Amino acid sequence: MRIAHLFLSRFLLALSLSALASTALGAVSQRLPTIRGIVVDPTGAPLPGAVVSLDLAGMTTVTGADGRFVITPGTAGKRRVTISLGGYQPSEVTVVLAETASASASEELRITLVPIPTAQAQPASASDYRWSVDVGIGFDNGIAGNINSGAIGTLDGQAVVFTKNTYEDIYGTGFHLRFGGGYMLNDDSELRASLTYQSLGADLAPMGEIGLSNLYGQYDDYKTFGLDLGYRRYSPQRWGRVKPYAEGTVGIAFINEIDVVLAAPQANVVENATDFYDRTAAFTLGANGGILVPIADRVDLELQVGLRYVTGLSQVDALVGSGLAAINDDSGRWTIPFVIGARARF
Repeated sequence: MRIAHLFLSRFLLALSLSALASTALGAVSQRLPTIRGIVVDPTGAPLPGAVVSLDLAGMTTVTGADGRFVITPGTAGKRRVTISLGGYQPSEVTVVLAETASASASEELRITLVPIPTAQAQPASASDYRWSVDVGIGFDNGIAGNINSGAIGTLDGQAVVFTKNTYEDIYGTGFHLRFGGGYMLNDDSELRASLTYQSLGADLAPMGEIGLSNLYGQYDDYKTFGLDLGYRRYSPQRWGRVKPYAEGTVGIAFINEIDVVLAAPQANVVENATDFYDRTAAFTLGANGGILVPIADRVDLELQVGLRYVTGLSQVDALVGSGLAAINDDSGRWTIPFVIGARARF
């Protein structure tokens, strides 16, 4: 009887411990919900080796050869799952886990990683290519200034009246050629130097009267060769790929000697006034604005318009004392140059 009682007691104790262990294991299992998923690329192919992380310290795993993963948070609630893989844009999803694994059971997550697009070529910075050269061609449209002012005096013993002629009356729009270079101080600032050449063809023009005859003049072409130094500032704002800029210049221009053939038909007089204006060294000032448009690697199309001033012509020595020497008093020239060209950096 005693032995049977002891056996029964031990059996009941073992049964109790077994039930307690089963309850404990069930509770642990209920507190460990699991997140399952697969990581693929845009074509649906699995991505092995992707790192899967939770917003909990130490909760990280890696996808297998089939792109699948399993991770156990250990706690219920909202969890943020982050997936990353080299060459792909990272992805993030949020999962809500219930208290038990059965209550939070859901379909397998399917996460698609998108490849990182190839970086578009960026314009080279000033630190990469500081030097530049450019060449441009265009025209100068004169807007102010007189090739000769009005004056009254004597010439060859006869009374002479010179009427005013503007540069536009004699020359009009002229050819403009420029070759230059620059050094970038930074991405937005550049020091520049440019060689310029201008040529304007002349028309026959009425000059006034001499004695009883009308006076006409045929000027030589107006040609200059100059050097401009300047500072250019590029706008930090871009219009798409277009880079606008503004610049100021100062320089010197050498104006070729200008001869004039004077003719008085009624008096049957034709006179070649050589050295009418001697070769002149003139100062120049300019303000320009333009844009650069990339057309190749380190090569830009350049469009520029500006305002340019060239100081006056030399005094006419042959007319000193005749009352006509003042005809060059307003011979400074204002123009609007327009240039189109190309700029290369190196």
